[in-house]
Amino acid sequence: MNVRKSVKLVVSAVLLAALMSALCVNIFAGNDLIAPTWNSILSVKVNLKFDGNEGCASGEAIQKSTATAIEAYLYVYKLVEDEWVYVDGWYDLSFDGVLEMDKPFTGVSGVTYKAEFIVTAYTGGYNKNPETTTVERIRVCP
Repeated sequence: MNVRKSVKLVVSAVLLAALMSALCVNIFAGNDLIAPTWNSILSVKVNLKFDGNEGCASGEAIQKSTATAIEAYLYVYKLVEDEWVYVDGWYDLSFDGVLEMDKPFTGVSGVTYKAEFIVTAYTGGYNKNPETTTVERIRVCP
């Protein structure tokens, strides 16, 4: 009987240790962010904010020093019956390394909106060696 209790105790301790080590993996893991590695683009951000029904879609793109130009399209869509419907769109081009866009639009309360920011950076001259990425943000108009 004592042998059986000892075996149960040892097995329980081993199972508990295995469970605790599995749960602690995230605690001891590094906090390094997984980030894309682009050749021409340093960073890309998009945001979508509402103040009542007044919406604002914004995007920021920064090119690496190896890039010669950066351009972007900023689109706003609304969700209608499971389909994204175009609301408005804007374009900008920059040769100085930073491209920022802040564009207002009017929303409808309770409707879901998406801001899509499509960024292309070029190296070796405008329209040469393009590198493109897309980021988006989804929000509901309050």
